[in-house]
Amino acid sequence: MSTDSPLFDFDESVLTAVMDHMNSDHRHDSLSIVRVLGATPHAVAATVAAITAEGVAFDADTAEGKRRVTVAWAEVPATRADIRHELVRMTNESSESPS
Repeated sequence: MSTDSPLFDFDESVLTAVMDHMNSDHRHDSLSIVRVLGATPHAVAATVAAITAEGVAFDADTAEGKRRVTVAWAEVPATRADIRHELVRMTNESSESPS
């Protein structure tokens, strides 16, 4: 899941822990992010599939089937706290927008 980007250098266990937390405790937030920021308004479910230097990739369930939706970072995270900050930002932005 990590890339060769010097700005994005996370241990696999960190990325897995963040994905597990989002998929266990924040499924509704993930769905809102996909619907609004991922421009997939008709998604009915979403799970975090990958976290990369480009952003967060979600597997979204739609009427047409499963679709991979990537939402870009505003700033590439350099620390675990930065990942959290970006996910909170995405959640706030998606909940402030009409769906």
